[in-house]
Amino acid sequence: MDKQTLNDLLERFYKGETDIREEKMLHYHLTFSGKDIQDYETDRLLARLTESLKEKQNTVSDIEGSIAAYIDKRMTNTFIKRFRKSINRYAVAAAIAILIGMTGFLFYLRYGESPSDTYSDPQLAYLETEKTLLFVSEKLNTGLEPLSNINKINSGTRPLKSFETIERNLEMVGFFSFINQSSSLKK
Repeated sequence: MDKQTLNDLLERFYKGETDIREEKMLHYHLTFSGKDIQDYETDRLLARLTESLKEKQNTVSDIEGSIAAYIDKRMTNTFIKRFRKSINRYAVAAAIAILIGMTGFLFYLRYGESPSDTYSDPQLAYLETEKTLLFVSEKLNTGLEPLSNINKINSGTRPLKSFETIERNLEMVGFFSFINQSSSLKK
């Protein structure tokens, strides 16, 4: 490559007007050509520096890739082992639960009796149920007696609700007066 072409290429390179093919050709010529480029020592140094940085970058990315692959492999193997162990445990637990359920069901079919009614007359059963529910209701109501004082407190605070309404309305009036003052400042 003659000096004029090299000068033009370098000038276009520093202006950012070269394409990739021209940059590769310039880089190759500055890095590997030793003749007639003594005037371009700084450009040559820059080309060699970028070449060494590319080599280091490739080495670093290779190391990073191998470390990442090793970590992924270890994590995958560990995860798969744990997953298989937990699946085996769940399978054993499910099998035991099914066996216990089937045994109980078969035992019930063989020896079990169907439950019979305690009352033959439905009217008596209804009366007994009503009596039981009244007893439960009575016990619950005695537990609620101490809470009757809360109703007295609530009735005493009802007149104060109107003050809250007045306070909210005064805040709104204050807000509107602030808006009115800010609009008068703009004029």
